[in-house]
Amino acid sequence: MKADKLNKSIILVLLALVLLNYKFSYAFKKENLFGFILKETKAQVNEYGIKTRFKVCENGQGYYKYFLNKIKVNKPNYKIKTNYSKRGYSISFTNSRSKGYIEEFSIEGKKIITINIIKKDNENKLTELKSQIKAIVNSIPKENIVSSQYIKARIPEENLKKENSKVINLLKNEGAVNINSIKINNGFSTTAYTCRYIPKKNNGKLMDFNFALCNYSSGNYIIMGTPEIITTY
Repeated sequence: MKADKLNKSIILVLLALVLLNYKFSYAFKKENLFGFILKETKAQVNEYGIKTRFKVCENGQGYYKYFLNKIKVNKPNYKIKTNYSKRGYSISFTNSRSKGYIEEFSIEGKKIITINIIKKDNENKLTELKSQIKAIVNSIPKENIVSSQYIKARIPEENLKKENSKVINLLKNEGAVNINSIKINNGFSTTAYTCRYIPKKNNGKLMDFNFALCNYSSGNYIIMGTPEIITTY
C-alpha cells in the first residue's frame, strides 16, 4: 500500500512538472512570437519601430519633453524640426540610426498624442524600445492607448512563396486562426489572429498579426507587425 501511495505521489509530481513546463513554454512563446519567427526564418534584423497613440486632458508638451529626454534626443545628436498649426504641433527628429516624431492635436476637446519611433539596428531591441514607451504612458488608462509595433529583417531564403508557406505553418502550429494571405507586387502579405495582441477587424474577422515577405534590390525581407504593419512595404 505504501508503495502504491508513493508511486501515485511520484506520478502526481511528474504530471505537475509537465503542466508547469507546458505553461512556461507557452508563456515564453507567447511573449516571443517575433523572435521565434526570426529564428525559424534565419532572419537578420534590419529595423524596428513602435507607434503609440493616447488621449490626455492636459497639454501634451510635458509628454514630448519627457519622451525626448527618455530616448536622449538632443540637437548635437539629432536633427530636430518643430511644426505648429491650427490643428496642433509636431516635433520630428532624425539621425543616422533612428527617426520619429511626437505629435499633438485636438479632437472634441481631447488632446491626442502620437509617438512614433523607428530604429535601424542589427539586433532585436524592440522589447527595450517598448519599455521606454511604456514608461511614458504608464499613467494613462490602458483603454485610452492604441499601440502598434513592427520589425523588419533580411532573410536568406530566395523563394518567397516557400517561405510564406513556412511562416503560415509556424503560425498554425502556434494556434493562429483567420489566416489570410494575398500576393502583392513584390511578395506576399498575410494576416492572422494569434490571440496574443490587441486585435482589430479585417473583413469582419479578427486579426492581431500581419507579416509580409518582400523582394527588394537589396534582398528579401520579412516584415512583421501587430496588429498590422505600420511601415510601407
